[in-house]
Amino acid sequence: MEELKSWSKAWDVETLTEAVGQVVILKNKGGISPKGAIAAPKGGTVIAAYAYHDDQSGLYDVVYIHLDGSGSLIDTQHEQEGVLPELFHSPDGAVWVSLGTTSGKELDIALPLYGRSEHAAPKGTRPFPGKYAASFGTLAWFHDEDWFSEKKPDRLLRLEFADGSIQSNKVIKLPMPKNNKISLDPEGRLGLLAVLYQEEELLHRTLDGQGGVIEERRLSGFEADMLQVLELGSERDMRVIFTMENKLSLGIIAPDGRRETHALYELQSPFYSMWEPMRLADGTDIIRFTFEEGNGWAIVQNKGLRAIFTHSGERGYTNRLTGELLPIPSSKPLVLNDICRVSDQAYRVIVYPMMKGAAEARQLFIAQLEL
Repeated sequence: MEELKSWSKAWDVETLTEAVGQVVILKNKGGISPKGAIAAPKGGTVIAAYAYHDDQSGLYDVVYIHLDGSGSLIDTQHEQEGVLPELFHSPDGAVWVSLGTTSGKELDIALPLYGRSEHAAPKGTRPFPGKYAASFGTLAWFHDEDWFSEKKPDRLLRLEFADGSIQSNKVIKLPMPKNNKISLDPEGRLGLLAVLYQEEELLHRTLDGQGGVIEERRLSGFEADMLQVLELGSERDMRVIFTMENKLSLGIIAPDGRRETHALYELQSPFYSMWEPMRLADGTDIIRFTFEEGNGWAIVQNKGLRAIFTHSGERGYTNRLTGELLPIPSSKPLVLNDICRVSDQAYRVIVYPMMKGAAEARQLFIAQLEL
């Protein structure tokens, strides 16, 4: 296969240095729609996006925006093999992408961003709409859950690598219940955690490399509106972040069943949603969320809250613990697209302005912050 080529167009780039962090602004007159980001080697970041030709035709280029460890734009690559990019890490840490083909029968293909000339053209597989979950050993895992059917179980896609290439893929249907949270333990075993709301229980299951359940336990007396997993494991503490109305809390469950609950923060209105945590370092995780008036992220470190940033109309994000403002020069409400690790002490936040109707945002804001 041919290597990716640099995009033939150019961004209008502006960099702002603020007290809280650096903000890089990418502008495209036709519009830009980010599709997710992932950490790259040496503190870099790759952002997948649609760069629109204009604001009328709906035509766009699939591009990968590359930032270095300092946050500087180093390249934009043009993808021509497919659409609907889902970035992921191969087990050796290389950045790959899953794409949907656009010619002939709809199929999924997976390709590395670098070193494509060393790979044959991939064979397409039946589309799998799930999201990347984790990589370890020789495997990369994706997770799919159907929110529109109570009867369809969660599914896993297992990609097996050898010598830097995909050797096999397998779709695994998980036993009910559905809507599981996925976590990888230090030994590379996948853990599932499901909230059984009617029973007020947590169901914790451990899977082998084939997706079979090798261990499970139920934890009773647990209530939560929403929950995300920070750490799972039957031989170590389970750590979960959860909400009850407008309250954010940390739950810790020891292997012998002993429990701790740590109140972290209370908003003025209820939480609406939470995304999968992003691990910054051992014991430090970042969780994106939305609430009635806006969105934000919380940094949980060990048993406490290191920071919580929210946006609810002001021009930027305010750290509610310190009052510091991360200015974002937009008069529109802001959408928090993704957060990426830079180092144990630094991360990047990808934000764009919310537009009305079918209009696409013409700016992408990439803020780099330190703990």
